[in-house]
Order: sequence, then structure tokens, then C-alpha cells
Amino acid sequence: MTHTPKSQMNVHPGEYLKLEMDSRNETLQDLAAVLKIPEHQLQDVLNGKSPFTPQMASLLEKHWGSSGFMLLECQKDLDGEALDG
Repeated sequence: MTHTPKSQMNVHPGEYLKLEMDSRNETLQDLAAVLKIPEHQLQDVLNGKSPFTPQMASLLEKHWGSSGFMLLECQKDLDGEALDG
């Protein structure tokens, strides 16, 4: 198994969510309601402190029409990097 240099490590899905929210003029409160999670939990995802979950991906797909499962793949890649050490 090859290791990815730290400079090429995956970015937490929360970073992408922030950009997408900004481009759609979506507030934290609005998206938390769509994802059916407390605002503080979404804030933790946006800050990279909590994972992006399959349930969030599904709800985001329905809401935005895209992005959800791509972000879930990013989370899986990030989780795999953490396991690789």
C-alpha cells in the first residue's frame, strides 16, 4: 500500500460543504434543518471535527441534487488515511 504525502491528503468534506453553502447562499440553520441535525453538529462537520455521514449524503442529494455522495466518498478516503496512520 502506498502512502499519500501529507501535502496531497484529502480535505474533510466540511470544507467542500462550506464552499457549496456559500455559493448557494445557504445558512447553517437552513442546512442543519435539511440534514435533520442540530446546528452545532453541522458546525462540527464544517470544522472537520465530526464525520459526514451516509444519512447526510442522502438528504443533501435530495436537497441540492448533487454533491452528497461525492462528499461521502471524500469522508471514506479521509477515514482510510486515518487508519493507514
